[in-house]
Amino acid sequence: MAAHVPHDEDVRGVRDPDFLALGLGGTSMLAMLWAVAMGRRAVGIEMRGDPFLGVHWNVRADLYHQLGLIDRLMIERYGEDRIPRRGEGNKLFRLAETFYSPETTAGDIVADEVIDNFDAERHISGTIHHVEFIDDRWRDGVPNRTVTLLTPPVPDERPDEMLIRTDMTEVLDGPSTFQGGASTILVLLRRYLEKMEALDLDSDFEPRVRLFTRHRVVNTPEGFDKHEDGRIGFRVEALQELDYKGKFVRIRQPGSKLIEIGVPELFMIAQGFHSTDAERLGFKQEDVAVDHHDGRGPVVAQADYLAGLIEAYVGGRLRRRISTEFDEEGQEFWVRQIAVGHEEDPEIGWCLVQVPDFKTFDPIREGLVPEGTDPQSPEFFAAYDTLVYDFYAQQVGDILEMSKEEVKKIQTVYGPKLFTLIERVGANALLAPNGVVAGDSFGNGHFLTSGGAMTGMIGHSWRVYEYYLAREAGVPHEEAIRKLADRIRSDTHAWLHVSAKEYSEAVPINFGAERISQIEAQGGISSSARSAAIDATRRQRHSLAPLNPSDWRRLFLRNGKVYSVPLPELHAMHPALRSQQPRKSVARITVAFVAPDLKPASLRLIQGALAQPGVTMGLIAPGSIDELPEGIRDRLGTFVSVPDVQHAEQIVQAVGQLKETLGQPGRLLGAAPELQVPLAEARQKLGVEGLSAEGARNFRDASILRQQLADAGIPVPRFARIESVQDGLAFGTEVGYYPLVVKPNEGAWAGNTYRVDSEEELSSLLNRLRPTEERPLICEEFIEGRECTLEVISVGGVPAWFSATRFGAEFLVALRNPRTALTMTLPREQDDPADPLVRRMGFAALKALGMDTGISSMRWFRRVDGTAVVTDVIASPPVEPIVSLMTLAHGTDMYRVWGNTVVNGLFAPIPRLYAAGAAMFRTQGEGTIVSAVHGLAEILHELGDLVVEVQEPQIGQPWSDPLTSGRFVLVRHEETAVVDKALRRIADSVWVELSDHA
Repeated sequence: MAAHVPHDEDVRGVRDPDFLALGLGGTSMLAMLWAVAMGRRAVGIEMRGDPFLGVHWNVRADLYHQLGLIDRLMIERYGEDRIPRRGEGNKLFRLAETFYSPETTAGDIVADEVIDNFDAERHISGTIHHVEFIDDRWRDGVPNRTVTLLTPPVPDERPDEMLIRTDMTEVLDGPSTFQGGASTILVLLRRYLEKMEALDLDSDFEPRVRLFTRHRVVNTPEGFDKHEDGRIGFRVEALQELDYKGKFVRIRQPGSKLIEIGVPELFMIAQGFHSTDAERLGFKQEDVAVDHHDGRGPVVAQADYLAGLIEAYVGGRLRRRISTEFDEEGQEFWVRQIAVGHEEDPEIGWCLVQVPDFKTFDPIREGLVPEGTDPQSPEFFAAYDTLVYDFYAQQVGDILEMSKEEVKKIQTVYGPKLFTLIERVGANALLAPNGVVAGDSFGNGHFLTSGGAMTGMIGHSWRVYEYYLAREAGVPHEEAIRKLADRIRSDTHAWLHVSAKEYSEAVPINFGAERISQIEAQGGISSSARSAAIDATRRQRHSLAPLNPSDWRRLFLRNGKVYSVPLPELHAMHPALRSQQPRKSVARITVAFVAPDLKPASLRLIQGALAQPGVTMGLIAPGSIDELPEGIRDRLGTFVSVPDVQHAEQIVQAVGQLKETLGQPGRLLGAAPELQVPLAEARQKLGVEGLSAEGARNFRDASILRQQLADAGIPVPRFARIESVQDGLAFGTEVGYYPLVVKPNEGAWAGNTYRVDSEEELSSLLNRLRPTEERPLICEEFIEGRECTLEVISVGGVPAWFSATRFGAEFLVALRNPRTALTMTLPREQDDPADPLVRRMGFAALKALGMDTGISSMRWFRRVDGTAVVTDVIASPPVEPIVSLMTLAHGTDMYRVWGNTVVNGLFAPIPRLYAAGAAMFRTQGEGTIVSAVHGLAEILHELGDLVVEVQEPQIGQPWSDPLTSGRFVLVRHEETAVVDKALRRIADSVWVELSDHA
């Protein structure tokens, strides 16, 4: 008889079930399985038919172990004869081994083909082979990239119920082990329940399971049967779903009868983030507030995301990225992206992209449609859709290491869809004496690492198992259900607690404490650091296009190719820097290099550029090619001798000669500060990219430089451009205090700088130097304090890297009194001596002056009161000891790094491994010839391996400026304090004796 009764009219096993699930998501279906495994009858009601949720889940290992326990309990209770089979054969349907088994493989699967044993070589989940965290947040105004590669967890070969964790904080904070399509995992659970139902109905057993999958509780008061003791019974109706005028509509199936469920011992409502059934029973959710510690107090935990499924071979990978977006006022916001794939499946590339709070996608504001365009018009929506897709493609490109254009060529089968997440939670999960609310219907936290699915399936459904364990142990129903409701609440609160960091903190959830420590160690930013958050523009964005977070079935295909090759390797450079780099049309590039001389300092820079792969160099310099070392001479494409390279016209003529042999150069380079203006003017005439003539003059003309910095709000000394003796004396009178500093206007870094301590000294110096309009001087206040430098590598005007040095003795005193030893330290610590404020000052200075690509060096002072003031900036490498210190501290050839930057526009971040220091030799005696070096041998023996290089003055040679002569001792150590101590010993112990003869 049963075989001839329509399913909806066959009420066997329906009346007064032990367990009733309203909503058949993962939480409810696992709860039903636990109930059945404990010998109870379970009924499930769902109005949406088969599972269709399109997202991909990152799954904790606990689910695998729970499925194994369910398999064991089912067989022990019912025997193998009453366990469902897979397909037409006699293979037992074991949930755990269908989910994962080392004997089968993952790949591009159809869940039903695996479950029915048509594809017997596969399981439905994938394992994770790559766990990657990309930190692309800007640091102190610099685009910074830190990539952390984490060891993926290895799945257990067999399910082990002893490994099931019951603390949801521990579960959610731990790593994911598996990946799987949400609908695939839900189909696994659904088919098991369906096969169990069919097995019982066909065998005339009382059904352990009844499923009504296109039904709902009657949407009128008669749907609930409320008893005097508070317990609730249910009536359900069959539904017909149809697409009515472009909208999904569900109405009662014509001619169908109500189904009397009766009063279950326990019911659970888990119908998604908004349950009308729970609401009708009086359940309410409240917004969850999070304090971002940004001065605004607690605000609603809310974020907007774009979700899309692109057919790219992400593979068994969990890749997280956090990056910086700036609003129009320069305020920093952190946004997150995630890419999730599936092992051996080239068509699964779920990419979710957070939308920064300030971004509105307003077509009018972006100039895509005219003012006054109707927001309901197709033109407005098309422009809006363009803005959304462009933003999504750019962000996806950044996480997948592709260009936006490449992403747009890949087939997109879903999205990008904009939806919002607002965390909400109820106060009490107990709805009635016989019912609870669970899953997202009770509360929802951040979804980005499948926290909701894991909380519901691993947490809430397990609490149903605990409920039946308690009942078997004799615990009264009232006490057991109270504990069930409390455990649901505590699980959800654990999810909310773990989720909080996803809204403003640095490190993502589900990486675990050990992994967070690893990320902090590599990235250098505390996991508790926070970004800004706002609300107003998000509301504006919602008004432009209402969000529909549950519309997973309206697929919109953007046709394109399936990207079935492995993803590109993770790039070492931040995307903001890569976007600035010059694009080479061929693998080779011609470089015209202009050098002021052929001395060792110039040769090192020439070698740095010549060492770049694919470079053909034409060298322009005074002198003869025969003066060059053989290693450089043999590698040059050509050499043009120019008597005076400080004239742009001579450079242009020399490049014209190079063209005859090498063709048009792609780069016109030179590193000497005095060459920057003529080089820039020559580039302008030749049409070669690089620092503009205006920018070069900003750096080279000290008075313009200081005025530009002052106009940008950067602290500089009081100064005046001196074009006559009278100008200088007038400035001295105006300032009214001494000492003052007098220096050339050509931006000299070190030499020809004079300190004057009185008006008489100033008058005497000016009368000797005789400033004119053509040869002006700079006169400025003397800064008391510690002198320091800040070196910055920029790519396309964007700061990419920095280091800073500090002087151990007052710089100007050392120049004035050669008996004072001058030392320099490049500390291992990034904040010593340049703290974030100083670095921001430096970056702002470069922006104001028009820095393009290359290395710059800024001189600045730390005043006695702790404030900083900038004195000079050059758009070229610093003096030699500093370049050597950078090379030692970072374990790389900084001349090659500079060459890679200016030739290719490329810079790969380099870690600082050591502190390094340089000690210049102090002198005694009145002569100019080196007659002896004292104390050097003894100090070298004392310091041992700390000393890595010595440039010893040669007896009988003339003495010159220690900064430009290359005479120094270099030391290196992992600890800055050790380097500082060694420099003091050298300064105290070593000196050069000067005389009138050798």
